[in-house]
Amino acid sequence: MVSLSVPRPTCGVAASCSHPEEPMKRLLGSLAVVLATALGATALVAPPAAATTYPVIGKILKTYVAAGGEAVFGDPLAPRAKLRVGTQNVYDQHFENGVVLWSRTGHRTWLNDQMPSLTRVSNERIVVDLGSPIYRSGELCHASKFAKQLMASLLRGGAIIDLRSTTAAKACKDPTLPKVAKYRYSMTGTADLATFVTKASDRTSLGSALTRIAATPGPVLVHCHYGRDRTGMLNLILMFIVGTDLETARTEYLRSPGVSSGMFDTLVNAITQYYPDDQAYDMTFAGVHRFVTEGLGLSEDTIATLKARYTVG
Repeated sequence: MVSLSVPRPTCGVAASCSHPEEPMKRLLGSLAVVLATALGATALVAPPAAATTYPVIGKILKTYVAAGGEAVFGDPLAPRAKLRVGTQNVYDQHFENGVVLWSRTGHRTWLNDQMPSLTRVSNERIVVDLGSPIYRSGELCHASKFAKQLMASLLRGGAIIDLRSTTAAKACKDPTLPKVAKYRYSMTGTADLATFVTKASDRTSLGSALTRIAATPGPVLVHCHYGRDRTGMLNLILMFIVGTDLETARTEYLRSPGVSSGMFDTLVNAITQYYPDDQAYDMTFAGVHRFVTEGLGLSEDTIATLKARYTVG
């Protein structure tokens, strides 16, 4: 052990006198410099915070385990949430790969690339080949109590877009769901998709609906009466904007009852006839860009937003 001794100062009348503690302070300061050099001036960094974990509890846990648990759904992304739908509490929890829901009416699980079946709602499904979910269906006014609960969970923070006429919307009202906005853009109820290309009011509504989708950060459900012609038209245009190949778009369109491949061809031919173009602009075929900008009035910013959100990969 090294012993450190500090000499006592001597002071004369005319001489200055150092305080006895000052040499010790200087010595300790020097030792601190030596120690910092020896350690390489390594900064002390706090250990990283532990990843946030959310418990899976109660009826959600029982439903989660019965459906396959972590092997199917992965880790929870958020704590259990409570929604008030009508007069009943509904509980759900979002996981890496899907959602678990429970209420006194029933319980259900679904994966992120699925849409749960909605009792007394027709033609409901998730649109294929999009990077974020767009749901589609027929009218919603007859949905069962449990179907409304499922929609409240599925669409929380998003919107319902109704393409029916004012008269039809008043006669069969969309359900009011917590934290789900509702919008209506009236289009002609026709199976002739060429009408949606040639009729100005339909183009205006279609453009407004697509602009609303771009402005909605959450999930969106689009519907009309059957969820077939008007809804099919909007979904096809969105798929064309992001560059879905024609055969994939055709397959998606043909999933609805009462449609034919010839009806799909009528739409494509109408766009190329009335909005001819030499370039495709990374869309499905030449003419789509002119149709959505000149015909529907979409801005380039809106198009860029739709592409960024809904292009696969």
